[in-house]
Amino acid sequence: MTTSFKGTKIRIFDLETGEKKVEYRRGFSIGDVTAVTASVVAVCACSQNTILFFMEGKHSTNSSNTPPLACMFREGMLYVVETGGLLSVFTVENDSMRIVSQHRLLTGVAEVRKKKRRTSI
Repeated sequence: MTTSFKGTKIRIFDLETGEKKVEYRRGFSIGDVTAVTASVVAVCACSQNTILFFMEGKHSTNSSNTPPLACMFREGMLYVVETGGLLSVFTVENDSMRIVSQHRLLTGVAEVRKKKRRTSI
């Protein structure tokens, strides 16, 4: 599996022959693909604040609060971890994905604001 330099295309190749099997378009705007995973029937690509799901020529998208960090398929479910520490679990059925649950894994990377302290003498 590869992505184009601009991050607009995702390609899947046959491991034995090197032949390109399928190509999906993520969109037309340049973007970084942060994670890609595939199962026997579907492909998931994470880019900026979007989770893209491709299955048999169809696709669906789901927005995330923070950029996705990793994704994986397991037993008909799609798991996506965001940089904010949120694990989202999706079912993959009927050519689409549906969110089932979300779990806070760790405290997200947040902007640290230090309070200015004044000392009176």
